[in-house]
Amino acid sequence: MSTPDFSTRENAEELALELSCMKALFAQMLKAMGQADAGKVIIKMEKEISQMENPDHAEAFTGTLKQIKQAYRCQ
Repeated sequence: MSTPDFSTRENAEELALELSCMKALFAQMLKAMGQADAGKVIIKMEKEISQMENPDHAEAFTGTLKQIKQAYRCQ
């Protein structure tokens, strides 16, 4: 059995592109789950964010989740 290679790029632009791909993938996964289950995932993530102790991390997660929710609604 082979182990998948999940290495990331060292270049900041390529890393940003990988992250954009992951956001799009997550939005598509939510769509595939169906509205009720996707809503539960989003609500749980929002709850996790609200409990984060580091405000910088919470802000980054909030922005990312906002982008994913927008992509989920648009497609």
